Parts: sequence; structure tokens; C-alpha cells
Amino acid sequence: MNIINQYNLFLDTKYIENGTNEAPKFSLKEPITLSNDNNYFIAKILTAEIPFSFKTLSAPYNILKVRVQETQHSIDVSSNIILTEGNYSIISLLDELKTRLNEYISSIEDGHFNNHLPTFNFTYSKETGRTTLNIIPGGGNHAVSITLLWNLNDIIAPFFGFTFQNNTILSYNSSRIITSQNYISPNHVNVSPITSLFVRSSSLNQARYNQERAVEYDITISDILLKVPVNSYYNTWLIYENNSFEVRLNNKIIDDISLYLTALTYDSINLNGVAWRVLLQITEYESPLTMKLKQDREEKLKALAQKRVELMKELQQVRNELVE
Repeated sequence: MNIINQYNLFLDTKYIENGTNEAPKFSLKEPITLSNDNNYFIAKILTAEIPFSFKTLSAPYNILKVRVQETQHSIDVSSNIILTEGNYSIISLLDELKTRLNEYISSIEDGHFNNHLPTFNFTYSKETGRTTLNIIPGGGNHAVSITLLWNLNDIIAPFFGFTFQNNTILSYNSSRIITSQNYISPNHVNVSPITSLFVRSSSLNQARYNQERAVEYDITISDILLKVPVNSYYNTWLIYENNSFEVRLNNKIIDDISLYLTALTYDSINLNGVAWRVLLQITEYESPLTMKLKQDREEKLKALAQKRVELMKELQQVRNELVE
């Protein structure tokens, strides 16, 4: 493949005029245009410098919907509890869940629960890597059921070792006998699920053969320009040099570069105000069609030149015969 033009773009979100730090838009003073419509662009991020300033548990997947049912006061309500964004150990995360559950239950129905609040004993086993969510009955002769709706947030469940396919029910009947379901996690906990970041672009349109299944079950056309492994510690930098990965673009003209940085979902990850930067290389390649057309033209010109030589020889031969 012949390189026709090559452009190196040094992009730093500290100097953006449009967009946000995590989803910047860089407007080019001079558009990058294909010199021939049959050619094509290849995009390659050569280097990326990204701060590890994001939280492993953050919006929007720090929300867990909870349903609370109680027989004495005919309570059946549901609400979202929001876990504080942060970087957690499993012990501190279990404490956070317990705190938010207590806050929510205490606020239900003007404090109807206050005289017989259940309590929670959430534990983690280092031997198995799994959690156990126990409910301890409060006072009174009434049945209580508290459902953690993992199925509405497939990101948060694995933090605690659960799956989004099965909800957890913490419950006991009017005889104070525990009737909980799915309260021991079937899997090992994972409080550090972000193993890589994705640099994506909504303006650089990739060819259809670039596909992904990174954040959902359906295979979709990819907009990933680079996958950056998270192999450093919090409050340090992720420095990545890309030696191979590149993508072919459908763009005929590029007048702006819109990027966004994601992790577990399509939502931009929050870097908490710290700027990041990339070196993006755009290369125009000569297409096989253009190369074929040039080759055919050169062969035709060569054939015509050879034909001209032969005709000149014949002409000279005729002249010589006339002279004789």
C-alpha cells in the first residue's frame, strides 16, 4: 500500500474549546481531505497518556434499586440507593451497602420501621472469595422482604460476586424465621472491574468489519480507536504506546476529532478534572482500485510506446524501399 499523505495530531484535553474533558471535540483549522475519492484513511493512536484519577465505582453504575415489603403496615415500595463513588475494598464496599440500606429503610413511611428495624450482617470470606448477605430480624411479629434488584444494573452485581440474572432477597417471616434467597454470592467478588479503558470516536467512522462486543451482548459496529490496559495504581498515569492497532475509516473528509473515554459502559468515565492526551496519526493510503487504474494506465502507455516504436520501424522500412 502506498502512503499518499500522513498527518500527526497532538491532542490535549486541557486546550479543548468544545465538549468535555472526557468527551472532547477538537476542530481542525484545515480539514483533512482525501486527494482521491478511491483512497482511504487509516487512524492510529500512537500514544495515550491518561490519568488514573477515575473511581472504580462511579456513576451511572453506582445505583442499585431496592424493593422493601413489610406486612404490618402493608408496605411495598421501591427506590434507588446510590453508593458513594470511590475505590473500595470488598469490606468497605459491604459497609457502604449496609449504610445506604439502613438509611433507606429508616426513611420509609415516616419511620414505621423505626421500632422494628432489621439489621444486616454482610461478610466476606477470604477462603472462597465470596460474600454472604445476612438479615437479622427486628422486633415485632411481621414479615419483611428486601430485594436487591441486580437485574437492573449488570455492572454493580459482580462487585459483590452476584450476577444480574438473579436478584437477592433478604427476608424473614412473621415467626422471625429467615427465608432469604440468593444471599451467598455464587462468584468471586470483583471490586476492581476496570481492567482497560477505551478511547472511542463518534466522528471517525470505522468500516463495518470493525465490530465489538465489549459492553453489551449484541455485536455492534465498533468506534474504538484504542484499548488502554489499566496496569498502574490510583493517582498515577497510564502511559501506553501502540505499535500495531489501527482502524480503517469511511470518512472522505475530517474537519473535527470527537473522542470519548469509556470503561464498562458507553458512558464517558469521570477523570475528575484531570486532562489527558493522545497522539493521533491519520494516514491516507492509495486504494487497490487506484493502484490498479494506475497500473493499467502505465501498461497501456507502455504498450502504446512499444507500438509506436514498431510503427516507426515499419515506416522507416517503407521509406528505405521507396528510395531504392
